Amino acid sequence: MSFLLIFIAIVLFYLGVNAWLFHALLQSVSGWPPLAKWGVGIVYWLLVFAFFLMQALRDKDLPPTLAHLFYWVSTGWMAFFLYLALSYAIASLLRLAGLHLPHAFACCVGLTLLLLAYGYVRFDHPATRRVTVELSRHPSVDSLRVVAISDVHLGYGITRRRLRTYVDKINAERPDLILIAGDLIDMSTVPLHRERMQEELRRLKAPMGIYMVPGNHEYISGIRKSMDFIAQTPITLLRDTVVVLPGGIQLIGRDDRSNPRRKTIDQLMASVDKDAPTILIDHQPANETLSQLQAVRVDFGFFGHTHHGQLWPLSWLTDAIYTQSHGYRTYGDTHVYVSSGLGLWGPPFRIGTEGEIGVMVFMHARP
Repeated sequence: MSFLLIFIAIVLFYLGVNAWLFHALLQSVSGWPPLAKWGVGIVYWLLVFAFFLMQALRDKDLPPTLAHLFYWVSTGWMAFFLYLALSYAIASLLRLAGLHLPHAFACCVGLTLLLLAYGYVRFDHPATRRVTVELSRHPSVDSLRVVAISDVHLGYGITRRRLRTYVDKINAERPDLILIAGDLIDMSTVPLHRERMQEELRRLKAPMGIYMVPGNHEYISGIRKSMDFIAQTPITLLRDTVVVLPGGIQLIGRDDRSNPRRKTIDQLMASVDKDAPTILIDHQPANETLSQLQAVRVDFGFFGHTHHGQLWPLSWLTDAIYTQSHGYRTYGDTHVYVSSGLGLWGPPFRIGTEGEIGVMVFMHARP
């Protein structure tokens, strides 16, 4: 019930702010012919409701070009709305303070478009984060090079063409092991099958294997459908499973919290060798999970989910919600990395954040 009330409040707020912006839009085009103003109004409200229509059509087998265009336009509007509302709110406050900006609404539209162009370039060039992890319990191998990614969100937004560039970047790092911390799939498996994205995923190479845990979006897409798709790739899906890798590494793959019956950290750790190194993959970096890792002697924890907010100032929100919403940190002998994600959900912009591929090199701790 509380979730429903929150959802209704968010929708009402969204519609209210859009009505305020629409009023400003009408004032800015007051000199236009009536037919032109009607056209602008119709387009504006179509964009406002496009996101909800996209959600309703996510499992429909739409023509790929149309589906991708509709996805980018409908989700892109959400980012446009965010920054237009912020910039026009600032302009309105300046006006109340006696500072009048000529053609304020048009200037805010232009500024927002420039900001989104910058955000697209940021999205189009994910970073490679390199971290040396010194473990007190190191695997009995000469070296261990791990590529760790999360939140690719394959679907109508992240297409096969972009996936191909991601696979090339990952393979270029020559990883021993690849870890995927959930949300490989966006909202539906339909576009993945239509574009045969499993063929690109089959090009991934890592001699010690490719392992993944589900994220909340694998459940949104239908966990059974997601599992069937992943089974067509070299990726091994772990759901509350412990796997022993070469060198004695114990890889613990935890199911997403979308599954109310998933195992606790204590239950998963009950079956591991306490003297061998452990790597935990869990999609969501819940604060209660992070607080347990050191006590149960997890050597390395890898998480995703947050996107680090994806768009400023939403990064402030994720920083407020999560003890660790992004990056690398140590808790005693436990090392934790929370990825901001390689792909993204929704609008194709990164503002104040970066998409990333994590490259972890595991070494013995220095005495």
